[in-house]
Amino acid sequence: MNLEDAVAVDWMAKFTRNPIPEKIVWKQSNVTHDNFYWLALPSGEAKGGQLAIVFRNVQTVEIEKIEGIHHLSVMLNDAMLNLDKPVVVA
Repeated sequence: MNLEDAVAVDWMAKFTRNPIPEKIVWKQSNVTHDNFYWLALPSGEAKGGQLAIVFRNVQTVEIEKIEGIHHLSVMLNDAMLNLDKPVVVA
């Protein structure tokens, strides 16, 4: 980009990325990805236009909306919720 994106560095420095957000809105564009934060698709199944809106609250992971996705994995870890207690995916 011939350093044209350098103007955004000062703006981005004001924010901190949360690696495990409580809510994820994942919309695939024409450049697809197999995983996004704590969600994943089986290898090779990502397609443009797919949508997943998923949030977590205490011990529950709730799928609010899903479009064009047949298999979605939730990658859990102890920083997200207590894995010593039951987890509900709804």
